[in-house]
Amino acid sequence: MPPELPPHQGEKCPSRWSRMKDRSYLFSPERRTWEQCKSSCISQAVGMLMVKNLEEWDFINHELFQYYEDRNSTVFYHRFWIELSYHTETRKWVWVDGSALSTSLFELTDASHLSYQGGACVYVQAGAVKPGDCGETRFCICEKKKEPPRAKKTD
Repeated sequence: MPPELPPHQGEKCPSRWSRMKDRSYLFSPERRTWEQCKSSCISQAVGMLMVKNLEEWDFINHELFQYYEDRNSTVFYHRFWIELSYHTETRKWVWVDGSALSTSLFELTDASHLSYQGGACVYVQAGAVKPGDCGETRFCICEKKKEPPRAKKTD
């Protein structure tokens, strides 16, 4: 288990939020489609999870193991949408900002052969990254970057 992270100065994350360095992550309690997750994150002035590096990916993986339920003595880990979807024209997995998935983070198979009615989007579950139908409901991970302190106005 990683050591407790110091709180942001004068800023606390609400419950259900996890924190790493200058970012906070909301592991939502409601199931939504991929588009609904995107809208829900935006409505809270944050974005869906867009993994930037291996350190962030390792942190998210660790957090995912905390979201599970016991189903008749079998542990079932919850599934969470992230901001990654399949772009059929370029035949690549892309983040919402249009940047392609870095293969140094994780690999996904080509989704051109997959026929998801709602399109192909990515979810994470207990350390695994998987394609799924964007129209299915899963939990969401939103992320917020801590804004730098604002300069004080002088008269």
